[in-house]
Amino acid sequence: MTSLALLLGLLGLLTVTHVVRLWRAFALAVALGVFALHAAGRTRIVAVERKLDEVNESIQDVLSGQVAARIVFRL
Repeated sequence: MTSLALLLGLLGLLTVTHVVRLWRAFALAVALGVFALHAAGRTRIVAVERKLDEVNESIQDVLSGQVAARIVFRL
């Protein structure tokens, strides 16, 4: 759907505003699908908790791929 909208926009059949609106609607539909999967228990959240003092090391761990989870900082 978004590829079609972009193509029609390039052909001048849709304005940029229409393409942006279609793209937002598509993104919302995808997000709602992800939320539905999570509500059905088909996904899980993996988080690592760290102290706020460890923020620089945490950024390096994320950039190097050593963290396979979200990092949550404790204050």
